[in-house]
Amino acid sequence: MKVLKGLEKYSSLGLKTALAIGNFDGVHLGHQKIIKTLVKIAKEKKLVSSVLTFDPHPEKFFNRSAFFHIQTLDQRLKEISNLGIQTTVVASFDKSIAELTAEEFISKVIKETFQAKVLVVGENFRFGIKRKGDVARLQAYSPLEGFQLFSIQSVKIKAKMVSSSLIRELLTAGDVEKARLYLGRPYELDGIVFRGSLLGKSIGFPTANLKTENEISPPGVFLTRAQIDSSSFFSLTNIGSCPTFSKKGLHIETHLLHFDGNLYGKKMRLFFLKKIRDEIKFSSPENLALQINRDLKTAQKYFFPKE
Repeated sequence: MKVLKGLEKYSSLGLKTALAIGNFDGVHLGHQKIIKTLVKIAKEKKLVSSVLTFDPHPEKFFNRSAFFHIQTLDQRLKEISNLGIQTTVVASFDKSIAELTAEEFISKVIKETFQAKVLVVGENFRFGIKRKGDVARLQAYSPLEGFQLFSIQSVKIKAKMVSSSLIRELLTAGDVEKARLYLGRPYELDGIVFRGSLLGKSIGFPTANLKTENEISPPGVFLTRAQIDSSSFFSLTNIGSCPTFSKKGLHIETHLLHFDGNLYGKKMRLFFLKKIRDEIKFSSPENLALQINRDLKTAQKYFFPKE
């Protein structure tokens, strides 16, 4: 997949496009339905399948302190690429885009920049200043601007609409299993392993400390899978403040099962599979070690049920 930063990079190509527009934060099951539909139609009509997405998310632009992305931009692009898109344009959501009217957005972005022959959006897609543009507006303009519109119905699971806002709430609460249901895959957190205080090692459970650019770190103790280079390890991950040791700030610590080695400076990806408990303050490091032993038994039963 070709990734272009900026609308002007695409306009210079002069390609006839089947286009999907959205923030696609999380690339959840609803987003996947939109993108898969786009890829299918683009192939049928021999058009270039293209996605327009924004960074930062418009909500981040308008409300910086209270909004958190589900994914890093690199993670989002990876998932979009996995769905078979040929080109993704990442537009910086700034004042120039925020102040476009719905009509200007259709004319300048959809028609002039992308020369879209097909447009695929979710049924709740909104655009233009004060979000005045919607699917009905697109439908009215589509014959005038020469594109065919496909409005994709939202995905529902157990009567709940799949949405990025719902997934953010679940992850913030540590409910990674429900979030996985709506994402269609485990939540991922990427980072670099750095040298910590070695307190885990001091009580017999060495951990990899992770520094991440992901904005959501689910709180609690989790069964996870750690990917390092081409290797994968089952793991036990704690995210929190490490209250037993009175640490400050947020800490992400992972104990890899059946692993012995140096990981400092390595890139690690964590896949969150199941939450087993909340983080607890113990009366002593020894009592914490006893609990970690119980957690490891839970992990062994989960990962190796026949042993």
